[in-house]
Amino acid sequence: MKKFRIGDRIEFRGCAFVVPHWEFDMPCILYQGTKEMSVGGNYGRLIDMVEDAMIDVCLGYGGLKRSFSRFEKTEAKSHGWDIHGFSRRKNATHVRVIVEITEPDNSDDEFSFEFVSEEKRRGPFQD
Repeated sequence: MKKFRIGDRIEFRGCAFVVPHWEFDMPCILYQGTKEMSVGGNYGRLIDMVEDAMIDVCLGYGGLKRSFSRFEKTEAKSHGWDIHGFSRRKNATHVRVIVEITEPDNSDDEFSFEFVSEEKRRGPFQD
């Protein structure tokens, strides 16, 4: 598990995409910074997932996941999705979020964090 320090910046990337016959929700996947999948949501859910991961880090509950869970892999496979291909998915809204570790807001927290930048685009980032 990576140790974080105040001033560290973490870049998260993820995507959400439309699935035919899913009326409202869409799969949301974080594929960089942490590995996380949620089968219900939209672009806003991706931001919530980043925030949830950072809250866990700041409270000392654990680090960022380096791989998808067995359940997430099984879920993706059941829908015919390539779990390692999300970063290249062209028919998706991709997000890049940079978060900075900051001084804790109160003495119970190990750290705090703030969103430094947030970028959204259709199709994968090219860098």
